[in-house]
Amino acid sequence: SPAVLDGFNEARGKIAVVMDADLSHPPESLPQLLAPVLEGRADVVVGSRNVPGGSAVDWPWFRRFVSWGASLLARPLTRMTDPTSGFMAVRLDLLPGVPLDPVGWKIVLETVVKTGGRLEEIPIQFRDRELGESKLTTKQQIEYLRHLVRLYRFRFPFWTQLALFTFVGGLGVFVDMGVLFAGVEGVGLHPNLAVTFAFLAAATFNYALNWRFTFRKPKGRHRRSYPTFVVVCLVGLALRQVVFLALLPLSDHRYWYLAVNLVGIAVGGVGNFVLTRTLVFPQGKEKAGRKRPA
Repeated sequence: SPAVLDGFNEARGKIAVVMDADLSHPPESLPQLLAPVLEGRADVVVGSRNVPGGSAVDWPWFRRFVSWGASLLARPLTRMTDPTSGFMAVRLDLLPGVPLDPVGWKIVLETVVKTGGRLEEIPIQFRDRELGESKLTTKQQIEYLRHLVRLYRFRFPFWTQLALFTFVGGLGVFVDMGVLFAGVEGVGLHPNLAVTFAFLAAATFNYALNWRFTFRKPKGRHRRSYPTFVVVCLVGLALRQVVFLALLPLSDHRYWYLAVNLVGIAVGGVGNFVLTRTLVFPQGKEKAGRKRPA
């Protein structure tokens, strides 16, 4: 992908074509790939194995399954049927100012999602390379997942952060319970004291993961942000307790307290997320990526 970005920057024509040099992508499909752009019907055209008339020649079932899963994971981002195709024609005047920064080699998916241009797909017959090594390695699959997370951040920043924040919070529960258990059973601390250490351990764990992954602040000022995060966690805990105490008297059902606790966790968690996003890791605008010279 860096080579493709360099090509975009150096190109002086009106349309750029991205394709594999090992003939996996059929060169005879180039006129069909370029036609929608030349005729003004589309800004980006992608060669797809998954539209009527398209195919992947001699692919085993596992390769087809992986391709299907990759397409399914990208479906909320784009209506493109073949996000791992790699065969694309794009109008170059669509690219200036677009923050293209792909992980791995999925430049087509990156371009389609971030430009938001008019998309058209054409059918192609894809053939695996006869020489060299396949790009379908475990490392590349992991990079594809990382790339998807980046694109979800770009396309749905709030909801992606909320999902990651919730996931980290779930992991923090295990840290909290583990430290509490170790403090009481292993060290012999009183539960009232052990729960304080458990809270601080979970808060520290959640802060580290949210700093690095959820809000991506590698240059954060921890002397300010970490204490603020601990205070925010206390506020979230207070919200949870207020909801719990307010709703608990409303029913005498045996398991009502469990339902009330879940509501309290949800309210406290949302408050925690909003305050963390506002006070601990303030959100700024994403910086533009590599630009093509005017």
